[in-house]
Amino acid sequence: MSNRASSLNMGSPRRPKRSNADMGYDSNKKPPKEERLHWKMDPEESLSDWTIEILVGGKTHGTYHVHKSILAIGDRKSEYFVRLFRSGNHRFAEAADSTSSIELHPLAAITFPLFLNYLYSGELDISTETSMGLRNLAGYFENRSLRWETKLYIRHIFLTIETAGTYYEQSQIFHDDKIQSAVVDLCVRHIAEISPNHSIVVDPSITPQLWLDILQKAQEVQPQQPEDSISISRHLSNLVANFCRTHRDTIDGMTFQELTSETCLPHIDCHAALPLMDLERRLLSVEPTTKPAVSSGFNNNNLAHHQSTTTNLQQRSLASLHGNWATVDISQSEELQDLVRHQHPQVLLSLFLIAQSNAVELTRELDKAKED
Repeated sequence: MSNRASSLNMGSPRRPKRSNADMGYDSNKKPPKEERLHWKMDPEESLSDWTIEILVGGKTHGTYHVHKSILAIGDRKSEYFVRLFRSGNHRFAEAADSTSSIELHPLAAITFPLFLNYLYSGELDISTETSMGLRNLAGYFENRSLRWETKLYIRHIFLTIETAGTYYEQSQIFHDDKIQSAVVDLCVRHIAEISPNHSIVVDPSITPQLWLDILQKAQEVQPQQPEDSISISRHLSNLVANFCRTHRDTIDGMTFQELTSETCLPHIDCHAALPLMDLERRLLSVEPTTKPAVSSGFNNNNLAHHQSTTTNLQQRSLASLHGNWATVDISQSEELQDLVRHQHPQVLLSLFLIAQSNAVELTRELDKAKED
């Protein structure tokens, strides 16, 4: 037994021992840090096995050499690519040349590198400018974790009254109903903070649909006190008046009627009354139903008669002016004077009666004060 073992050992050539230096490394030194796999690496060195071509308007916006294992495996995987890579090269045409050509909106295309960074490293570089583009990519490529994270960032950090207009516009572009609803809810909750000159009112990019949605949502939120409801309606009338004034070249008569309907604006603020009546005259070419009758004096019946021949918006506006004529100091505003000059005679007569009524009431109060 021992002779056989000896003969076997003698017949087998011995391998020479190799030093660490021969194998290209020194065990006494810390090995160099390997570069993390990334889509930005040279495709040959990183053994890239897939290419993504992003198109905008049919033209190449960017080409990215990626790795199937990163896109389709792990807690940040894309279900879109999972289906693509597991299709057995039969269902999808791009499997033939390992290339996906994908058309995206420009806002999404510019954030695609950030999307890949998230897939490869988990790091999310997100801002007000990029959040909706990333959220759209998360939906398109079915990345649940990114979809969830973008929603949290937008709703709890980035979405404010100052950014509401931008988010509403982009949510319409991407048909994102959840963000669109979040914008409307925010505006209704903070409606008192929005002034008539706020960007969400005067910005040319703001569409009438945003304000239609805000007005509809405001109806659903009923204040605890009735006087609060009146106050909110009057405040909204000022916002709508300035929105329509700054957008009068693009807004149509039907939209104006929707925005100023009694359902949306049951109460008109006295400062919005004249601008709204003027806009109605311009956009709808409003004519009275009857010719104004000549009145020898003022009384409530005369005012009621004249208002019965005016439009619903004119009636609400005139009612507001009736009790607050002294607040609207026409003599100090050339714009208001111009609005009055261009009103239809029927409305002018109602304004005259209102002014006369207020003058009578003021005279009575002065006389009473003198007697006291």
